[in-house]
Amino acid sequence: MNSEALKLIGNIVYNICTEAVAFIFIIMYFHTFFEKKKRTLLIWVIEGVYFLSSILLVTVLSAWPPWAKLLFNIIITIFLSFSVVGSLSRRIVFSVIFQTIYLLTETLTALFFIMIHVDWAAQDIAGSIISKILMLILMKVLQCFFSHEDVRDLPWKYNATMMSLPIGSMIITYYMFWLNILADDVRYIYVSFVMFFVLMLVNAMMFRIYRKLFDNLELKRKNAIYQLEIDLYVTHIKEKESAMMDLRQTRHDLKHQIIYLLELSEKKEYAQLEDYLKHLAEWEPLEGLMIARTDNFMIDALVNYKYSLAKKCGIDFRAKMELPTSLPFEDADLCIILGNALDNAIEAGLRGNVPTPYVDLKMKYDGGNLMAIIENSFDGKIKRDIHGKILTRKQEFENHGIGMDSMRKVAEKYHGFFDIEYDDKKFCLKMILYSDE
Repeated sequence: MNSEALKLIGNIVYNICTEAVAFIFIIMYFHTFFEKKKRTLLIWVIEGVYFLSSILLVTVLSAWPPWAKLLFNIIITIFLSFSVVGSLSRRIVFSVIFQTIYLLTETLTALFFIMIHVDWAAQDIAGSIISKILMLILMKVLQCFFSHEDVRDLPWKYNATMMSLPIGSMIITYYMFWLNILADDVRYIYVSFVMFFVLMLVNAMMFRIYRKLFDNLELKRKNAIYQLEIDLYVTHIKEKESAMMDLRQTRHDLKHQIIYLLELSEKKEYAQLEDYLKHLAEWEPLEGLMIARTDNFMIDALVNYKYSLAKKCGIDFRAKMELPTSLPFEDADLCIILGNALDNAIEAGLRGNVPTPYVDLKMKYDGGNLMAIIENSFDGKIKRDIHGKILTRKQEFENHGIGMDSMRKVAEKYHGFFDIEYDDKKFCLKMILYSDE
């Protein structure tokens, strides 16, 4: 075997090894910020295609211009991101950020060789090792401070804003590096080295900014829930006061009704007495005041409030609940479940093509488990994304559409069950929460 063949084999082995290390880094990166998917044949295929594509890029496609290589890397990185759980916008953002940091480490390594007056183009192996060490250190640091539990999906407009910084960093890095090479002045190299290092730190800080944005969004949602609870308590108190006033009025009216009945009886006007008794049999003075009377303050307040809204909209609202005074679940979580489910049910009844809108609520607490079934009429139309996830049909979609996810997360929090069934006329949500009792 001649030296050319040995050199070719050596290059192939070297490229496979370096790309294997890079592959391990990117897998570490995605698993830091995303939840793993269950190992299937599709995941193996995705990872295999990515690995082969990266080897193809450094061998057959090595003559491509740098910008084309970078674009190709971003595309295959986004493709690899489908091996983890997350929205498309979030995958794109984190793929771009990874390639930005990878580019910065490669550039810093090249500038380091230039600073010590070493031909950076000739130090391919040493440069690759140094850049890989920098990436390994960075991955370990990120793993210490972040996990996929810390980072959640943000609306697309936030993701688009977050992506502007790494894209800008790529452009700055590319042009500044080549300008320094052309200038051939070591003073500029020192300044650029510091600037690239700062850029890398700024891009690394993007992860913390991303998490802070999510924390702020989550805080707003929780504040909205707490505000709803306060409003419900106030509404419930007013309902109690109104019910007491109506009850007093009813007792007063009933007293006069009984006196009148006695008069009819004494006068032996039996026909008129019979008619009046029939009228009283259909007399329901307390109808419509409250439908929930479980003595669970928060649930009664919420259900009665939604009941009053449904009645105003002409929606038949039925409820059957067997609940104790207190439940071993957080009020905020119960508020998320009932609030979102009943809001969706009422909204579905208000859409067109629903001749007899209704909401049927069933809740029961038994043996430490809370079971809830919310069935409602709807027009049979469901809007889903490319992954099959149900989307909101509200106009202001950025402020809505999180209800199903929120309810599902509550079910997961209590190791419970969440399921949806529907046909062309009805929509049914079923949920079970398990307590630790």
